[in-house]
Amino acid sequence: MVTGTQERRLSTRVAAAHAVIVRDLEGNLLARGRTTDISERGAFALTNSHPVLQAGGEVLVELFVPALVPRRSASRTVTYRCRIARLQPIAQMTGLALDFLVRTP
Repeated sequence: MVTGTQERRLSTRVAAAHAVIVRDLEGNLLARGRTTDISERGAFALTNSHPVLQAGGEVLVELFVPALVPRRSASRTVTYRCRIARLQPIAQMTGLALDFLVRTP
């Protein structure tokens, strides 16, 4: 008999190291870091710790995405309102599992 784990994610994750800034809903800086992977529904980011960050809380995440075409601008910033699905301590950093709720202008 073969046993294994079943994938529960609804979208495929891709490895990606993009700079992120995490802010509270008023725009105050909470953390900086980098993504480790991203999908159309969310991302996982390694950040510095901040006591306000809690599972279930909502934050604004600025994601710095490099241009795919060399002739375009070097990068662009995309901001999402996110729910923190999970916090994971990793050494002196905090891993944030983020669910994208809505892209903000």
